[in-house]
Amino acid sequence: MKIFAALALFLACLAPAYADTVDVTATTCNTCGAGIQPAINFQAQLTTQLVTGGFLDPFEDFVFHATEEEVTSLTGTLNGMAISLGTAPAGDGSWLFPGFGLGAIWFTVAGQPGLIFFDDAHDVITAPNQNTILINFSATEVNAPEPSSLALVLTGLCLLLLTRRGVERAFTE
Repeated sequence: MKIFAALALFLACLAPAYADTVDVTATTCNTCGAGIQPAINFQAQLTTQLVTGGFLDPFEDFVFHATEEEVTSLTGTLNGMAISLGTAPAGDGSWLFPGFGLGAIWFTVAGQPGLIFFDDAHDVITAPNQNTILINFSATEVNAPEPSSLALVLTGLCLLLLTRRGVERAFTE
């Protein structure tokens, strides 16, 4: 019985590992001082996970070490064409600042690489066959815990309840 109580307490107190789902939009910014630019309509849904490690800053072209929201999956469209998560140089992944500010997101569209990033002054996109374009970027978190984390917490709580009932019965007998 003590083993079940310890297991129940461990599972109930275990901090779930959340993956965040983030809706992202980016559109051309014609009021950012660069004049009229090509139309950009970037719509994506990202899965991110808070990770401590090395991340590539494409504007400064160096790897820094910090805790950032690493992008682990991406689906969406750029001007109506399907996009997917691309590979960053040197294997360093796409990332957002904590709170979902734009860091750097590598993507592919029609087999061509693209990049959306913060250049220390503006949010920009380098779309295939186009120059760097200033954009309006926004990210909104969609709150939903991973199903496996939710199952783990519920299992722990059920075991804790069952163990508590067993302990109460032992004391009343």
